[in-house]
Amino acid sequence: RGLMQSGRVSRIEVEISMTSGGGRASGLSESRAKEMHRSFAECVAEAFTANSCLDCVALTVRPPPRYNLLRVLSDASKGRFIVSPPDGDDSDAFEVRRIKHEQEE
Repeated sequence: RGLMQSGRVSRIEVEISMTSGGGRASGLSESRAKEMHRSFAECVAEAFTANSCLDCVALTVRPPPRYNLLRVLSDASKGRFIVSPPDGDDSDAFEVRRIKHEQEE
């Protein structure tokens, strides 16, 4: 918390691995997984509100869900932040970025 409040953190990378021991996919249902990702979006919104220097949260989900995670995160954003899909072969992370307002730029 102290590090976040110091204003030195501009990006956080989060990996959610939905496997059980032995590397098997967890028994989480699709509806529960979507609920978890919506809850993650709420946490990101709170983090952006509480930490003005935080600009980006990168989210990697393994294995990738069968549903459209970009849509789930975008819908959950409620216009509070922008969600970008993974960028090519270099990354499998979704980027959740703070919306910059004119006075912030």
